[in-house]
Amino acid sequence: MLNLFNLLLPRTRLSLLWGYLRTMLLFALCNKLYFMIQQCKFNYIIAISFFQCL
Repeated sequence: MLNLFNLLLPRTRLSLLWGYLRTMLLFALCNKLYFMIQQCKFNYIIAISFFQCL
């Protein structure tokens, strides 16, 4: 019973780590995408303001 537990423990720990890493990666990706969209919006607003001044 103890041997089986020892066999299962590293696998669950690894899967937990993998789940955590995947979540962090997804969060970072979404954050980057959001930042890029905000940057594009900002540039778009600047461009519109610039063209209105001309």
